[in-house]
Amino acid sequence: MALFFRVQDNFLKELMNSSILIECRKGLTCNGKLMKFDAQLNIFMENSILTNKIGTSFQETKELFLKGKMVKYLRML
Repeated sequence: MALFFRVQDNFLKELMNSSILIECRKGLTCNGKLMKFDAQLNIFMENSILTNKIGTSFQETKELFLKGKMVKYLRML
């Protein structure tokens, strides 16, 4: 577990202040700028755009907090 967190921690530190895309477990996607994260993969983003599962609804948010257990995958843009 400790080794996994170090790899995850280093990867996310490289992505700080850059644009990322996160897909949540229920299909919601979030595009925005990664500002903070913690050991449980809780993520704080700024200037995010949320898209529903089928891509028909968009919502722009200034700040966004995602619980780590909701994250399905993360990709840098």
